[in-house]
Amino acid sequence: MAFFLLWVLPLKSGLYLLVLMRFRLRTRTGVLSTLALSNYSEFGLIVAALAATAGWLSVEWLVVISLALAGSFVLAAPLNAASERLYQRFKAPLGRLEAPILLAADQPITLGEVGAVVLGMRRIGTGAYQRLAGHHGLAVLGVDNKLDQYPGTEVSEH
Repeated sequence: MAFFLLWVLPLKSGLYLLVLMRFRLRTRTGVLSTLALSNYSEFGLIVAALAATAGWLSVEWLVVISLALAGSFVLAAPLNAASERLYQRFKAPLGRLEAPILLAADQPITLGEVGAVVLGMRRIGTGAYQRLAGHHGLAVLGVDNKLDQYPGTEVSEH
C-alpha cells in the first residue's frame, strides 16, 4: 500500500501545480512550489499516530503511512535539488498553464534604469530608499510585499 501511495504522488503534485496555476501564479512560482510540496507531510504522520492511539486507524496503516512518508522524502529530495533545472527544461510546455493576467504579487519586476534596489521597506528600508533617491539622486526600486503600508515610496503598476 505504501508503494501505491508513492505511485500516486505524481498525481498529487500535478493537482498542486494545476491549483497553483489557477491562482494566477507565474509558471516558475507554480513549478518550484509544487516541487517543494511533492512529498507527504510529517503532519499527516502525527495525525495518523493520534488516530491510531484513539483506535480510529489500525497500527498497520500507521506503518504504511510512515513508509510512504519516508519514501516521498527520498523521491522529493533530488527533485528539489534539481528544481531550477527542471523548471528551465519544462518551462515552455508548462508555460501554457500560466494565466494571461498574473496575481499582482507575482508580477515580474522590471528594473529599467534603476540605480539601486532596496529589499524590505520597513523603517530602515524606507530611510535607505529616501536617502538614495533624495540625497544621491538615484532611481530607486523598493521591493516589499506590503508597499501600501510604507509612506514615502512610490508604487508603480506593472
